Amino acid sequence: FDLAATRLLLAEARLSGGYSLVEAADLLGDAWSPLELLEVETEYAPNGIAPPKHFHPDQDERFEVLEGSLRVNVDGDERDLAAGETIEIPRKAVHQMWNPGDARARVRWQTIPAGRTEAFFTSMDELNREERLEEFPKVVEKFGDTFVLVWD
Repeated sequence: FDLAATRLLLAEARLSGGYSLVEAADLLGDAWSPLELLEVETEYAPNGIAPPKHFHPDQDERFEVLEGSLRVNVDGDERDLAAGETIEIPRKAVHQMWNPGDARARVRWQTIPAGRTEAFFTSMDELNREERLEEFPKVVEKFGDTFVLVWD
């Protein structure tokens, strides 16, 4: 997952370097209204390794591969997704996603409800840019309502 390559989308308009939360009602129907949706388009670098297993306590995710392919592990079920394929990851499902292939992968990722996901990734990006990765455990603890690591 390449945070530097992440571009956040507002509805269908791509805003380079921008971000927004949008109402999900139009996308998901009245039963979901008025949940917030965070939609992100990102690139996964080639020859990646599996990130730590994790889950989201109160959020569902949907991933759509736009280019390339990704490997996904959800609750121990590992498979590859090709361009055009999607996967739904329900809240509390332990998962990982990475690109072990030789070409970059581009993915659209949705989180419902958005919660503090944007703030979590902004904090992680800041640690990465400032080379303060030793503070990673503090950030994970601070955002325990959004992101929980799973150790085997």
